[in-house]
Amino acid sequence: DSRKQCEEQSQSSHREESTLRNALALLIHAQAKTKASAVLASANAKATSQRLDTLGKAAQDIAEVVRASTASLQEHGRDRHTIVAALRKARRVLADGTSIGLAGDSLFASLLEELDKQQKLEHDFLEAEASLRSCFSS
Repeated sequence: DSRKQCEEQSQSSHREESTLRNALALLIHAQAKTKASAVLASANAKATSQRLDTLGKAAQDIAEVVRASTASLQEHGRDRHTIVAALRKARRVLADGTSIGLAGDSLFASLLEELDKQQKLEHDFLEAEASLRSCFSS
C-alpha cells in the first residue's frame, strides 16, 4: 500500500513538475515576446518622434516661404501702384490727339490692363493663401 502511494506520489510529482516546467517555458516565452514588443514600440515611438520633428521643420520652412512670397507680392503691388500712377500721368501728358499721342495712349491702356490683371491674380492668390492658412490653423 505504501509502495503504491509512493508511486502515485512520484507520478503526481512528475506531472506537477512537468506542468510547472511547461508553465515556466510559457512564461519565459511570454517575457521574451513582451521584451521584443517593448523594444519595437520604443523604436516606433522614436521614429514617430523623428517624423514629427521633420514635419515641424518642414512646416516652419513652408511658413517662411509663404511669408517671403507674401512680402514679395506686397512689394510688387506697391511697385505696380507706382507704375500705374506714372502710366496714367504719362497718358495725360500724351493725350494731345496726335498720332504719337494715340499710339502712346493705346500702349499705355494695354499696359494698364496687364497691370490690372496682375493685381487681380495677386488678390486671388492672397485670398487662397489666407483660406489655406485658416484650414491648417483649425
